Amino acid sequence: MTTGTWITIAVFLSGMGISGLVAYYAFVRDIEKRVTIVEQKCAYNGEVLDTIKTLNARLDKISADNETFWRILGPPLADIIHSPTARDRDALVDELVHGHIDSAGARELIRLLTEAIGSDRWDGDKRLAGALLLARTRATLASIEAKDTISAKGAR
Repeated sequence: MTTGTWITIAVFLSGMGISGLVAYYAFVRDIEKRVTIVEQKCAYNGEVLDTIKTLNARLDKISADNETFWRILGPPLADIIHSPTARDRDALVDELVHGHIDSAGARELIRLLTEAIGSDRWDGDKRLAGALLLARTRATLASIEAKDTISAKGAR
């Protein structure tokens, strides 16, 4: 082999090395870009998690305030609509007010309150009290069903 052949091989290998270095540099830059994107998304996810924590704290406060509201307002509303002729409804209202009603009882109470509100037997005060208790019963039923759904998914 002559010197010229060796120079040609050296130039060829140098060119290949430079091409390899350029390809490697492009690969590294692409990885750096992807890492930057992941870091940005992680930072954003951290902000989202902080926001979720704040919202959960606010919801806990609202829930506590709501329970206080119904603890104070529930018994007088129950007293307004209690009737010696509607013992089943009164028992269900008492279960609702004391937080012991189940989904079947809530459904039945919704039916009974809807029927009573729509009848001519109640005056304006009883209808208002009944409507408030009906709203509370519907919310309680929705809460019970949501918990049942979560429990059913967790059991799978």
